[in-house]
Amino acid sequence: MDKKGIMFTVASVFLVLVILAAFLIQANNKSKTDIQTSSIRTKTTNSFMDSLINNYLPDALEITLTNTGALDPDEDHLNGLITENMENLAMKSGIDFSFIPIETITSTENPLEPGFYDASFDITFTIINKNITYKDVTETISIIGFQA
Repeated sequence: MDKKGIMFTVASVFLVLVILAAFLIQANNKSKTDIQTSSIRTKTTNSFMDSLINNYLPDALEITLTNTGALDPDEDHLNGLITENMENLAMKSGIDFSFIPIETITSTENPLEPGFYDASFDITFTIINKNITYKDVTETISIIGFQA
């Protein structure tokens, strides 16, 4: 073989290796980006659900009891609060949130502490964030010792 042929072969092999390395690096970076995106989406969805169950819904129940009466709370008021606030927040977060309207809020005065109430309701909701779905989750939200 002459020198031109050897140089051409070495250059071709080197060029193929450079192209292959660039492709593998790019594919690896895309996989890392997809994993990070999925992780962020999961954290966002879980954080939304945690805030919904532990913070917002108990607060909405308290507001409803305060505004509509502790012994005869208005379910429509509570449904309106959830619709106005949580659906808007979910939409801004890229989450699809829907719930079955609440039909009954149970509220009773604590016989041992007059003026204090225990209240609860059941809610069934669905949260969808791209490929993450919590479908038909049912939770009981309650407040114990609410003072009207």
